[in-house]
Amino acid sequence: MSHTAKSSAGGPGWRALALATTLTGVLFAARAVAADVTAGAAAPSSGVAAGFVPLDSADQLKAYYFVFTRTPADRAEFTRYALNLGQAAVQAADDLADKAVERAKADADIILDLKDVSLNNYDASKQAFPMDNRLFLGKLGYYFDDSPYHYFYTNPSNLNPLPCPDPAVARTIDERVNAYKLFEMKVYGRVTGADATDKSVAVKIAKIELFDDGGHLLFERNAGE
Repeated sequence: MSHTAKSSAGGPGWRALALATTLTGVLFAARAVAADVTAGAAAPSSGVAAGFVPLDSADQLKAYYFVFTRTPADRAEFTRYALNLGQAAVQAADDLADKAVERAKADADIILDLKDVSLNNYDASKQAFPMDNRLFLGKLGYYFDDSPYHYFYTNPSNLNPLPCPDPAVARTIDERVNAYKLFEMKVYGRVTGADATDKSVAVKIAKIELFDDGGHLLFERNAGE
């Protein structure tokens, strides 16, 4: 599923295509929302760390918002895309929203599974890879749908450009960059709060893992390093 990014700190309100998460489907169909939340409720699959809630849908993001602002979940925000699909779809969306809220209440640790991450060639002077994606840039907001609910990273400054001090690993990654290969990234973090003024959810990054497009781990880095 694609989601968009725009600045949360003012500016012209531009919107740019950002990243793709693990699940597929269109953003605005209730059946896609249902697939997202059902997948999140399942036992952790390969590549999803136990104890981390996949933040992979608008429903899960909104659930964290309502839990951390300590406000009742607005059912209209969860069922808005199901209204034209009949009462059964509305009820299904409502039931799945309950599960999303339960997960948000149970665990603030989240994982984002990002696809199609693009790196530029290694900058030896910085021992890091510049990134084309709008990742880890100030207070940038990330959206799953056309609602104002979004998340942002509270501590992104040490991750763009992406540090890679190991020369051997850097050469391996650079070879793939030269071959126009894309990468996958898992971002492990924790929801630390939410702000009702702009419908934002704050995520503090714990670490990232970078994979090649075949799912092989290339390296990991703690956000504080």
